[in-house]
Amino acid sequence: MLNNGQAVVHDQPEASSSAGAKSLKRRRNKDQLVEFRPLSKAQEMNRRLEEAVERDRYKPKKNLSLSMHPWHKVDGAVNHRLLYRWLTSLLMYCISHPGVLLTVIYSRFNLMAPVHLYYLLEILQEYGCIKLFVMDVRPKRTLFSTYRPVKTEPATEFDREEHTYIEPCPSALSTLSMFIGDHRKFQENFLAPPKNVQAEGEDEEDEEEAGELNSQDSDKE
Repeated sequence: MLNNGQAVVHDQPEASSSAGAKSLKRRRNKDQLVEFRPLSKAQEMNRRLEEAVERDRYKPKKNLSLSMHPWHKVDGAVNHRLLYRWLTSLLMYCISHPGVLLTVIYSRFNLMAPVHLYYLLEILQEYGCIKLFVMDVRPKRTLFSTYRPVKTEPATEFDREEHTYIEPCPSALSTLSMFIGDHRKFQENFLAPPKNVQAEGEDEEDEEEAGELNSQDSDKE
């Protein structure tokens, strides 16, 4: 303001400066609280993952060759339950349809690739449950051709599917049952909890029963 040609400067109130200092202190306190705030589970997992990636970056790596099958787990372990179920269903179908062709097997069990089905059939053949044969196909006969019996040979993976058939062995089921064995884990339900979980649940039930009995005894006294 001008007062008789002179500029007069008014001093600012001290309240504003004190308020600014208080706001700065609050901001600093908030920043400190944010720094010491615990991380969430997702943030903690991301932090650990980044540390593991950084730690394993310069380690020598190994390339593993793994042939995946439907009865193999992601880590490469064999799912014995699934493998035995597939072997049993294949063997039961071959027993109920003796002399069945490979093409019929492939169309019947179309949920699995033919190469995997043939691998299962080879397993059954190695254990003496079935036998694979191939028919010796000859040119078409006429009225003047001489009779010759059809020749069969043990089949290989290079033979044609429409000429290969399966013959079950007399003791196929008993052989497969000896191969699978009498495992307790296969007799239980597929969705049954593990034994350690069951034991923990039984221990908790026993503790609850003991606590109830103690409370009843104390009430009687």
